[in-house]
Amino acid sequence: MSYFANYRFATEKAIEVLEDSDITQAPVLLRDIISRYSGEIKPVRYTKLMRQSGLALEALIHMFGSELGFCAYEPQTGHYIIYYNDTLSDALCRFTVAHELGHIFLQHHQKIGTGVLTRTFVPEDDYLEYEKEANVFARNLLSPAPLAFDIINRDEHYNERCIDLQNAFFISEKASQVRLNYIHRDLQDYNETMKAVVGKIHMLYQRTCSECNTVIPDGAAFCIACGSPLQKKSLQHKALPAFIHYADLGGRFKHCAQCGNTERSPWAIYCKICGAPWMNLCTGEQQHINPSNALFCATCGSKTYYNIYQVRLSEEEVDPMRYTDGVPFDPETYKVKICPKCGNEEFTDNAGYCRICGTDLYNRCEGVPVYDPTTQSFLGFNQLHANPSNAR
Repeated sequence: MSYFANYRFATEKAIEVLEDSDITQAPVLLRDIISRYSGEIKPVRYTKLMRQSGLALEALIHMFGSELGFCAYEPQTGHYIIYYNDTLSDALCRFTVAHELGHIFLQHHQKIGTGVLTRTFVPEDDYLEYEKEANVFARNLLSPAPLAFDIINRDEHYNERCIDLQNAFFISEKASQVRLNYIHRDLQDYNETMKAVVGKIHMLYQRTCSECNTVIPDGAAFCIACGSPLQKKSLQHKALPAFIHYADLGGRFKHCAQCGNTERSPWAIYCKICGAPWMNLCTGEQQHINPSNALFCATCGSKTYYNIYQVRLSEEEVDPMRYTDGVPFDPETYKVKICPKCGNEEFTDNAGYCRICGTDLYNRCEGVPVYDPTTQSFLGFNQLHANPSNAR
């Protein structure tokens, strides 16, 4: 009876190996998988075998019947040796080793009952089916379909997608083309458990800043570390600046990151003591809200307030403080109960100024200057907001 490749099983087995080997990042390091099974699997380079045997590369390829590599199995010990042609590109070597691992974990040697998988010992039709299974295993081991799908969504053109897949998973051009062509087919074989395993793998391939090499957050048009609009994609990059960790779920800080003030009304935008914003706004016209670690706006590239204020990002660097100066005031209207200048406590309900010294009974801000564009004359201030009595 002819053998038929089971693609779903091959994919499931690849993800099982990733989980069992505690793989947490991509490109996947095959040495981490092999070391997990170091007592059973041993890789051997063609060049090492050439030195030991004295055979030329061409003779070795002819003897093994493969330019890429093959896997030998010893039934008595249960050990495997993966021979691979290390004179080829690193990317091709990676796929060769992953392919041979597929033969091992799919137990092809045991199914066929032979120590060597070659056309000499295996019927041609069956041999091709086993090769298909090993290829499916290899591409899902090196480039799991859900991760690859996220990568290709960043580009629209086929060639750019292939290049991204090559760089992201350190695979050959041909392997990237096959991965792209079969990505939707492979995705059908992933259940929720498999997706969860793959979801824990961190992709080292990131959008980065061309100027400072810092990671560019998703959706950002500018680097939040240096403000540059120039971007690239890379496996090597600097980490993002540290976040300010003492923020609530709404993104506002529990205490001012500049002066440590802990008193904040629910609607406050700026700290009443030092004037620093409670959120990391940019200094552009639109005042976009940014993550707490942004030194430059991800949307417009302008400096953020925390860049200008040189905010200390670590909670240990900021001493939360409660500023208790100021005089008693009505928390609803902010009208003071004692004149802060002369100490007078006698006011009528509708009084706006102290009857003794004339001091404003509301701690108002300076407001926004108003100009008449026609006459180009100053008309005064508006938006004179009342504040608590200790607000600077």
